[in-house]
Amino acid sequence: MRNIKLFLLLSLLIGSNGQLNAQVFVRAFNYRPTGDFGFYMKPTFSAEIGRSEIFADEDQKFRFNVSASLMLFRPRLNEFPSWVTDHNSTGSAVISPTNESYKNFAMIQANGGLDYAIIQREPFTFFVGLDVVLGMIYMKWSYSDLENNLPIEDSGQRVTAGLRGRIGVEYQWSQYLSFVLSCNRQGFIVTDPYARYGANDYGVGMIIMLN
Repeated sequence: MRNIKLFLLLSLLIGSNGQLNAQVFVRAFNYRPTGDFGFYMKPTFSAEIGRSEIFADEDQKFRFNVSASLMLFRPRLNEFPSWVTDHNSTGSAVISPTNESYKNFAMIQANGGLDYAIIQREPFTFFVGLDVVLGMIYMKWSYSDLENNLPIEDSGQRVTAGLRGRIGVEYQWSQYLSFVLSCNRQGFIVTDPYARYGANDYGVGMIIMLN
């Protein structure tokens, strides 16, 4: 619930900026974790909301975008084999096998960047883009000591930061509405403990001029 409240607050702050000509951007997408991230978490569907601009004419080559998204993940397995490190009475490190399971795993992201129009043939615009991505992962997990069969639960937050590249096409339906089809590739680092995650996402959205 706290994750949803934070996402709504972030979306409200992004949407309250009146300097972007009230052009609202909404996009639904399929988010597919890759690498180690994809080993643990299944693909998921989500949406992002923010501000963007319609490529109105051939003189406009750049546009600025800001958006926010909330993603809820489900693990691929109920339990994953893992290990925990502890110290015995002599101070020596002891590694013990364990099973680890994720109860909750949610990620909030805030994105900001630029798109560049590489080909403009009215009403279509083909573009590439790059965003800076900042976020937070909220998770709750449990693990068990296989020797003593004692379940232990824990929870925490981890800060994320990275980049998101994009290629897409925009179809301008009118001066007030356009549709966008885009594919994104992102990579980001996760703090405490350090990790590198990646993901692809594929989605369709629209930009609406409210003025």
